[in-house]
Amino acid sequence: MLSLGIDPGTAICGYGFVEELNGRLIAKKFGVITTNQLDALISR
Repeated sequence: MLSLGIDPGTAICGYGFVEELNGRLIAKKFGVITTNQLDALISR
C-alpha cells in the first residue's frame, strides 16, 4: 500500500510517500513545496 503524508505549513509544506512492504515502511519520495514568505496571507 502506498500512502501520502502531508506536513502543512504557511511558507513550507512537506510531503512524503511511504510504501508498506512485508511489514516495513519504505520512503519512496519526499520533498517540500515552498511559497514566497513575503506574500500576504490574505488577498485584498
